[in-house]
Amino acid sequence: MRASHWCFPGPPDLLARTGQPRQGLEKILQTIRAATANDPSIGYWYLFAAEAELELGQDQAALDWALRADTFMPDSPLVKAWLASIYATAGDKAAAAKYAAVLRKMSPTRTLLFMKKPMFTDAKVNDGQGLRIFKGLRLALGASPS
Repeated sequence: MRASHWCFPGPPDLLARTGQPRQGLEKILQTIRAATANDPSIGYWYLFAAEAELELGQDQAALDWALRADTFMPDSPLVKAWLASIYATAGDKAAAAKYAAVLRKMSPTRTLLFMKKPMFTDAKVNDGQGLRIFKGLRLALGASPS
């Protein structure tokens, strides 16, 4: 089975975004284990794992997954965004500002899109508090230099 194909109902990253991060993480880890060494989608699966771990309150595990994704996709604005978010959520303002600045430079348009995504930041998950990945990203982008 390739990592880009699911053998279960629905994409596992959506489980994490709809209030079921533990179930989503289990499916994501199954997919990562089944991936081949040269699977081009593995970096995204690492980001999905980071997002699920962050929702579970496992900030260090989330950071570890996001840093792994960064090794596979070093030029990805999405990876830089997730790193900024995770660092901001964990309280490392300097690292969050560093990655937010890189994101702004790499992709100013994407940065603006992230700031205008109310459907994710205001989602009714996490006891109505919204998704931590987007809350952290807004925090990182608001706290970083323009």
